[in-house]
Amino acid sequence: MTPNTSEHTAPLADTHCHLYWPGLAEQADEVVARALEAEVGIIVVPGINRETSLAAQALAQRFPEVYFAAGLHPTEIKSAEDFGAEEFFKPFAGDSRMVAVGEIGLDAYHDRSAVERQLPILRAQLEYADDRGLPVILHHRDAGRPLLAELERFSQLRGVFHCYDGSKKLLNYARDHDFYISLAGNVTYETAHNLHSQLERIPESKLVVETDAPWTPPAPIRGKRGSEPADIVYTLDFIAGRLAKSANMLRITVTRNSRGLFQIPGESNGA
Repeated sequence: MTPNTSEHTAPLADTHCHLYWPGLAEQADEVVARALEAEVGIIVVPGINRETSLAAQALAQRFPEVYFAAGLHPTEIKSAEDFGAEEFFKPFAGDSRMVAVGEIGLDAYHDRSAVERQLPILRAQLEYADDRGLPVILHHRDAGRPLLAELERFSQLRGVFHCYDGSKKLLNYARDHDFYISLAGNVTYETAHNLHSQLERIPESKLVVETDAPWTPPAPIRGKRGSEPADIVYTLDFIAGRLAKSANMLRITVTRNSRGLFQIPGESNGA
């Protein structure tokens, strides 16, 4: 099922989609076609390790609507000794389709002690991004406080808190710095009370949206299938409804924000 976009005139950006993932990769042509039908004109595909970053790069070379990010996800870290930022990012250096370093960050969900092992890798990737003026796509599961402590080391770094979880500390940091808040399909869930309570506090100038496909399917398709870029329309319409705003005007705003975040040229209003 493709979302109904008959009343929409502005394009939209999915700022986080794992298009190389099994289930999406095999039908990438169809997935991108459905996205375009739903007026989703930008898809940012972040890697989580070397292999998937290369796959994301290949997808960006294949589809003009796709851009990519490269990075080592905290749950993919084996040991700090095996990682060198220059070597990891060498295949991507100078590629104009690379718009960010990511998905990187910290994850303490399964093991709180893992953060100490993840920190050196995160720091090296933040330094790489900072040195090259690239934004970062940040994962922050149960680790917002140590993540913010690392970000405070950088005065010019910019980026996005991917799949925002409702943390007041992260939102305050984004409001005060050049960081964005990205809302995924889970904001549409009835049980997402913490997220709902923060919606009105997110400045429109700091808001972007994502699918995190194939995960966090929005409520209308939850339990039926995984998500894909076209489904971001459900999330956008839900947010517009909660904020009592025009869905089309919000589409224009978040697309403008997405282009600014990732330095993607073009108009956000379809002109």
